[in-house]
Amino acid sequence: MKTLKETKLEVSAKPIKENESLNTDLNSLLENGLYADFTLLVGGKEFQLHKAILASRSPYFKTMLESDFEESRKNRLEIDDVELELFEEFLRYVYTDTVDEMDENASDLLILADKVCFSN
Repeated sequence: MKTLKETKLEVSAKPIKENESLNTDLNSLLENGLYADFTLLVGGKEFQLHKAILASRSPYFKTMLESDFEESRKNRLEIDDVELELFEEFLRYVYTDTVDEMDENASDLLILADKVCFSN
């Protein structure tokens, strides 16, 4: 058995773009819902999300989640006036600070961000 001193740790010298690893990890949380504690229903699709991320990125969600609103007690919110594809893009931005289709969705994303008091 090797001692800790005898064990060599190989470290990759591959450069990492700023926040690339964090963005990848947060995107994984968004996609797989691991440790999710809040459900958002949009366009018939359920999103398993994380209160801490929502609250840290949006005063709208922060206020809702810190209050005694029904949505906070039930850990569930339904939004029915937003297109599913737009909301998916918005959530990607909330979690990763990236947008895939900015040219096509810029004005709609800004309207949605304003609606939920999104701050960056």
